[in-house]
Amino acid sequence: MDRPRAAFGSVKELIAAIESYIAAHNRGPQTFSWTAKAEAILAKVRRAGDRGYVAISVTNFTSARPVGPG
Repeated sequence: MDRPRAAFGSVKELIAAIESYIAAHNRGPQTFSWTAKAEAILAKVRRAGDRGYVAISVTNFTSARPVGPG
């Protein structure tokens, strides 16, 4: 598809493009691995909340423990 970014002629065309992207992505899925420490992630969420970007509370997350393999 040689279209400029976000240029779709109709909602149907947009949906078809999204479904095509998902199908292609799902043919070769990869496991997601966090590269940042939980404390760093939560600090960023807190800062975003301070600026009004996030409406969640992270005050109860004071320490992290590994989850899953690793």
